[in-house]
Amino acid sequence: MILLARAISAVHVTVIALSLVAWSLPWTAALWAAVIGYPLIQLGWCAFGNRCPLTVLEERLRARARLRSVGTDPQTEPPLHFAADLLSLLLRRPVSRVWGDVFSYTCVWGGFAIAAARLYARQP
Repeated sequence: MILLARAISAVHVTVIALSLVAWSLPWTAALWAAVIGYPLIQLGWCAFGNRCPLTVLEERLRARARLRSVGTDPQTEPPLHFAADLLSLLLRRPVSRVWGDVFSYTCVWGGFAIAAARLYARQP
């Protein structure tokens, strides 16, 4: 279970990295992927209570692994917040969930706006 949770975390980092740069890539396909993908990311967050489905899945897998190995109650652990945890790691200081959400929404909608504007500018 823990290996699967780590794999999902790696996929999550890859998706985030792609979403952070998709709007800046020179290919039309990347811009379309951004314009379509950013709202899908937002829908996923809305469906899971302002949390990414990958975070929820990773959290459940880690809780199962902890429950099997130690026998502790997974409800006592604070829920993961991937953006805040990643920002805390990168900045080497604690980042709250609120600022993680602000960063996430800014990247998603800012990237969407830039990608849409770039696609519009390419039309004859």
